[in-house]
Amino acid sequence: LGLFVLFTLSERFWHRGTGATELLERFNVRHTPELDAAGLGLGTRPCKVVPVRDPGNLRHLDRALQEAEHEDADIVVPTVKVESDLVATGSNPNFTPDAQTLFSAVVTLAEHHGKTVIPLVITSNDVFFAIARTAQELGAVEVILGRSEKLAAESQAEEFALRWGAVEPDENRAITVRVVTDREDLRFRL
Repeated sequence: LGLFVLFTLSERFWHRGTGATELLERFNVRHTPELDAAGLGLGTRPCKVVPVRDPGNLRHLDRALQEAEHEDADIVVPTVKVESDLVATGSNPNFTPDAQTLFSAVVTLAEHHGKTVIPLVITSNDVFFAIARTAQELGAVEVILGRSEKLAAESQAEEFALRWGAVEPDENRAITVRVVTDREDLRFRL
C-alpha cells in the first residue's frame, strides 16, 4: 500500500512538474468538397448530428452517446470552422491543432461509451446553416446542440429552424432539435 501511494504521488508530481498533457489522437484527414453519407460510411441506421466546439463542454455528446448505447444509430460529430469571408470557400481545409484536441476529447468520450463516431470539420460563414445543411444532406433524424453561452436555448432552436427551412426542400420532413445541458434537455420538433 505504501509503494502504491508513493508511485501515485510521484506520478502526479511528475505530470505537474513537466507540464505533461494528454496524448492526442492521430486522424486520417480527407478533404471532400461535398458531404456524402455513403462516403462517410453511413448506412440505413438513423443518423444523429451532434456539433461540438469546446473540448471542455461535451455534455450533450455524452448524453447522445449514453442514449446510443441502447439504440442503433450513427453519431456524426461536426465542428464548424468559421470563415469570415462573405462566401466560405473551404480553401483552407487544414486540420488545426485545436481540431485535433477537440476530436481527441470526442474520441476518448466515445471510447468510454463503447461507441464509434464520425468526426467532421465543416467550413462555413454561418454555424447554424452548416449544421442544418449537414443534417439535411446526411438524412439526420435529430440534431443535439450543447447550450450556448451567448444564446438562450429557444434562440438556438430558432436559429437552427430558420436555417433548416432554407436547406430542406421537403416541408413534410421533420427533425428533432435538442438543446442539452447538465440539468435540462429541451426538445423542439421541426
